[in-house]
Amino acid sequence: MEAACDSVVEPVGVEREQIIQPVVKQLASAVRALHEHGICHRDISMENVLLHREEADGPFRVKLIDFGMATQSRYRRHEPRGKYSYQAPEMHVQDRKSTRLNS
Repeated sequence: MEAACDSVVEPVGVEREQIIQPVVKQLASAVRALHEHGICHRDISMENVLLHREEADGPFRVKLIDFGMATQSRYRRHEPRGKYSYQAPEMHVQDRKSTRLNS
């Protein structure tokens, strides 16, 4: 039996970019709106971005979810931010200082 996902033909090249560009613009707009209200999401990842369509062939509408790590603080704190797999490697160094950067 063939799964529904197996029969979907994914667009490539310019066609793919035309689909993705409005999604990226909406996500950037959502982040900008949060920042204008003094909110930092701190956990933007594929798992926290939902795509919704009103109609089967309609445009995607982006919804940013999971504000569990969001903050209104303007200061960086040494606390968990985001998913481990999305964090920069330097966030996992105990000393927080890199001799390579300081030399």
